[in-house]
Amino acid sequence: MDHNTMETAAYAEKRGHETSGLFTFCVAGLFLAGFLTLVIFGARVYSSTVRNQRAANEMRAQLSYISTAAKAFDAAGAITAGSGDYGQMITIADGMGYSIKIYCHDDHLLEEYSGESDALDPENASVIGTTETFTVTESENGVLVIRTDAGELILNPRSR
Repeated sequence: MDHNTMETAAYAEKRGHETSGLFTFCVAGLFLAGFLTLVIFGARVYSSTVRNQRAANEMRAQLSYISTAAKAFDAAGAITAGSGDYGQMITIADGMGYSIKIYCHDDHLLEEYSGESDALDPENASVIGTTETFTVTESENGVLVIRTDAGELILNPRSR
């Protein structure tokens, strides 16, 4: 083998190692980019799932709260449906001269614990949740149907 052939072979071998290293680096970069894309996609899906679950829990909490409050003070004549200064409301008397008044004001479902004859004051009320809809319908047999953005609650007080 002559000198030129040997130099050409050495150059080709050296260039082959450089190409092999570049190829390995590109493959590693491709895997890293795929991994990062997968992590970002997974984080977004997880975030969206948690946000949707939190919203659904908040919506269900409204109706559950009303149901629990009504069941806690279920006595003869304690639960009444009516209307006040801010539209329809539910009044749940505690038997000691005070009552829980649940009503909607400025797209918020509010709970106010005050004297049975006290006027409503949204500034002193607690926010149960956000809803644009709050209707209370009482049937002839005393069953209350309460509708919010979360859905419908059929409340059949035992005391009736």
